[in-house]
Amino acid sequence: MHRIDTPTAVKDKFGPGKNGFTDGNIRTGRHATWLNSAMWDALQEEICGVIEKAGIKLNKEEHDQLYKAILLLVGGAINEEALLIKNNLSDVEDSDEAVENLGLKPTVDKAKNAVQRDGDTMTGELKIRGVNALRIFNEAFGLIFRRSEECLHLIPTRENQGESGDIGPLRPFTLNLRTGRITMGHGLDVTEDVFAGRFAINSSNGTWIQMRDNNVIFGKNRINTDAAQALLRQDHADRKYFLAGLGNEQFGIYMINNSRTDNGTDGQAYMDDAGNWRCGRQVIPSDYGNFDARYQTKTGGVQNFQYTSEVFYNPGGNEHSRTFRAPSGCVLSGINVQDTGRNSADNIGGVYYKQAQIYINGAWRSVSG
Repeated sequence: MHRIDTPTAVKDKFGPGKNGFTDGNIRTGRHATWLNSAMWDALQEEICGVIEKAGIKLNKEEHDQLYKAILLLVGGAINEEALLIKNNLSDVEDSDEAVENLGLKPTVDKAKNAVQRDGDTMTGELKIRGVNALRIFNEAFGLIFRRSEECLHLIPTRENQGESGDIGPLRPFTLNLRTGRITMGHGLDVTEDVFAGRFAINSSNGTWIQMRDNNVIFGKNRINTDAAQALLRQDHADRKYFLAGLGNEQFGIYMINNSRTDNGTDGQAYMDDAGNWRCGRQVIPSDYGNFDARYQTKTGGVQNFQYTSEVFYNPGGNEHSRTFRAPSGCVLSGINVQDTGRNSADNIGGVYYKQAQIYINGAWRSVSG
């Protein structure tokens, strides 16, 4: 393509080197600009070239082919190079480079590693600087994790203030961050095993009767009448031992064999409801010193008693009055009365007696005195 350069062209009409056209002027004798074949050839080829470049076949009956060609060529360039609104930036070839060119890379990097509001998994620490750090809530209640100086508290809100209410009056759990000591201010219910290196109860001093209300290990274990309940149990290979009681009747130490199938105990030593100490079997001390000082020993006590065979004493006649006493250690066991056949007292024909004997330390001994 080129600008008009015939002798009748208006030189530099649109600036240096930019010639133009004129209609001429009859009065002044100026000729109108005439066109040569070179100008028309250039104009024709420029226009037709655009139409054919767009893939349109030339048709002299159609007068909008240049317009169609421009739409096709420009639209194709837009589709290939430009970002279309309908694609919502999905046609960006290098999204990372685009983000960096927009200066958004630091923001995007943080967003990629951000914890999602609908749930996520974290591998690092969640650091919250403040007094009330975390709240778990529903409409009725909220639980606030609160740091107060050297302590961490778990504090409930008041009822029906779960989402936005302040801390309530309860202090159920406190952790001293300096010492590690945990304080629970409103009791603790445990349903599984508890293992402790040391266990202590803050009780108090007082009178005997005040012990009924002092702090103790098992103060809440109220037992039903006639129901058995164990406070302590120790498991052995073949049996178990208990510190237990039978409601309103007895309390003491019991043994139950693992082989037992019916209700009951296999050994017991307990105090009954009358204050008596009862034992189901023998009391066998390893040192009899206190027993020997108070009670007669088995070897020194009478273990059995018997009489020997009966002995008869015959006075020999009734001519004279006489007195008979049973020998030492003997007792009278009978008397022989004889009828004289006269109207007088009957005759004593003799008496029977037996020797009393006692069994001591493996031998029978005759009683004397």
